[in-house]
Amino acid sequence: MAKAPAETGSTKSKLNPEQVKQQVNLATSQSKYNAAKTPLAQAQALIEIQNARLAIAEDTQAQLSTLSTELQTNVTETRTAAAAARTSAKETMAVTGSIVNPFTNKVTAPPTSSRQLIRQKLVDLGFPANIIEGSISFVQALVDDGDFNNDAAGYTSAVEILYNFKDFTTRKGNKLSSPFYAEFTSLGEGLVGDARKTPKYLMDFALGVKDLVAKTGFSTKFASQDSLKKYIQNGVRITDLDERFAAATLKTAEADPNNVKALQAMGFINSAQDLKDFYADPEIGQDELNRRRTNVAFAKQAIKRADSGIAFDKTRIEQLAAGSGNELEAEITASKGYETIAQQLNPLTKLEGIYGRRAGDYAGKSDTAIRSGIQTMLEEEQFRGTASELRKRRTEEEQLAFQRKSGTIGATRLSGGSLGGRSTTGLI
Repeated sequence: MAKAPAETGSTKSKLNPEQVKQQVNLATSQSKYNAAKTPLAQAQALIEIQNARLAIAEDTQAQLSTLSTELQTNVTETRTAAAAARTSAKETMAVTGSIVNPFTNKVTAPPTSSRQLIRQKLVDLGFPANIIEGSISFVQALVDDGDFNNDAAGYTSAVEILYNFKDFTTRKGNKLSSPFYAEFTSLGEGLVGDARKTPKYLMDFALGVKDLVAKTGFSTKFASQDSLKKYIQNGVRITDLDERFAAATLKTAEADPNNVKALQAMGFINSAQDLKDFYADPEIGQDELNRRRTNVAFAKQAIKRADSGIAFDKTRIEQLAAGSGNELEAEITASKGYETIAQQLNPLTKLEGIYGRRAGDYAGKSDTAIRSGIQTMLEEEQFRGTASELRKRRTEEEQLAFQRKSGTIGATRLSGGSLGGRSTTGLI
């Protein structure tokens, strides 16, 4: 007699009461099949076996369906939790440089090395490429030697040492040299009080000057450490230097020979090739450069009218330009003033050559000396508003001489009983 088909499913897992009942029914049906004496009994027992197996299969399928739903729910919840964990990690990392596991509240280091974190911090602060590697090593050494914690706050404190110390000895006795200090902070050495500059200002200024030099094509000597330090020491700002470079570029393009002559006459340059050096000279502070530019503006207008007899005198130019405003204002004032002087200088010099020598004011003086005196008088009138009594007197004498020559002496001189201050009674 054939035996009932063997059960192939595993029953090692823990079964619930319904599953136990199903397994018992299956075992009973198998026993009936094995004990059957007739084909009919075997057929009936086989039907019971198939029914028992079907019940088990249906229950298993129901369990699998439930498990699938639970698994899908778990996957969705896990994905949601993972997204929340990533968001939390980014927020925490931005503040503290560490990650907090939202499920366990465990604080762990971010998934990057301390050197990478230090690099990112220095890049964010604007450190240039030429000093960033050395600066990273400086900060890393401070952390490794226990001077500061290996976290965002520790890096910030270490950067302050990097900014402000030329040399620093760690707790373990290692002597470090700051590449940032050598490149930037040293530019402000010696400054005191309000003149002192922050390390960040010094870095921004130096990088700004280098960028300006590259952009304008000026000599790199103006971006050297020596030049940068002199600019800083002389109180020159990046905005000042930007204007200086622009002015030098404009004056070079204009190629005004009178401007070059004025600069040479004032002793500021030797040739037109020195224009950029005049404007960008790191040895000259902003106030002094403004004074020189004002002097040149005055000198230019005087030299421009040399054909009218206007003489150039460096000391006199410096006196007249003082207090005349900025370069543009000075040039406008000087242009108007010297234009008037150019129109009046020769006629008045001729007049003074006649009456001045006769009156003794210029007795024995050369024409050049007389012209110089008249120019000084006119400059006082134009630039300082000083009325000249000498000019007034000479003008009156010229008018009187003309009237006498033409026989038209004014009634005021022939009436009222006086002429030249003397009584006219009995003279007619």
